[in-house]
Order: sequence, then C-alpha cells, then structure tokens
Amino acid sequence: MPNIKLTAIAGVVSIFIIVILFSMYRIERADRIQYQSKLETANQTIQQQAELAQKQSERIKSFNELSIKAAEEVKSAKIKIDTLRGELRNNVKRVYVKASYPKPVPDTNTTGGVGDAGAARLSEAAREDYLRLREMMAESQQQVKYLQGYIRTQCL
Repeated sequence: MPNIKLTAIAGVVSIFIIVILFSMYRIERADRIQYQSKLETANQTIQQQAELAQKQSERIKSFNELSIKAAEEVKSAKIKIDTLRGELRNNVKRVYVKASYPKPVPDTNTTGGVGDAGAARLSEAAREDYLRLREMMAESQQQVKYLQGYIRTQCL
C-alpha cells in the first residue's frame, strides 16, 4: 500500500506540474503574441517613417533644383540687362520710344521746318529708369516662375 500512496502522490504531483507548466505555456504564448503584435506595429511605423523620409528627401532635392534653376535664370536676366546697359551707354544700341507729338499751331510769321533738330533720345535718368524697370520686371517674372514651380513640386 505504501506504493499505491506513493504512486497516487506522484500522479497528483505530476498532474499539478502539468497544470502549472500548461498555465505557464499559455501565459508565455499570450505574451509572445502580444510582443509579436507590438513588433509588427513598430516595423510598420519604421517603414512608414522611412518612406516619409525618402519622400521628404526627394522634395528637398527637387526644391534645391528649382532654387538653383531660378537663381541661374535671374542671374542670366541681370547679365542681359547689364549688357544692354553697357550697349546703351556706348551708343551701340538705342531705346526707341513710341510716341505721338501734337502738331504745332501754324504761325504765319514762322517757317514750318525744325532746323537742326537731332533725333529724339532719352535723357540719362530716363534711360536708367528704363533699365531699372526692365530689371525689376525680369526679377518679378523669375520670382513668379519660381513660386509657381514651388507650388507645383512642393505643395501639390
């Protein structure tokens, strides 16, 4: 009979150990599933952040290209205007102003000719104003192109 008691106790202890081990397995399995879910969520977040960083990098690159192109166009426009300024100063080129002049009132005592009148020219100040206006127009045009490009590439 002592063997039967020992066997019964061993059986109860074995069942108790099996129940404890099964409980520990279920707890470990639940923890593993929870951590695996957290790991998948973290991996998705990392992947989304990497994609966002890549898109942002591409946007920065296109923005830099747009800025460089706009700066080159402004520089080119200024060079053209400076060239024109030098040509006007050296009388290589002229600025023509389309204008209409009122007819003079006929006076019976004077002749109708203008005598030694030369070609009409702009004064130095008017010429400089004209060149300044052209420069401002070129800069404004390039700024508008730049901003339109910025909106197309960065905002849309």
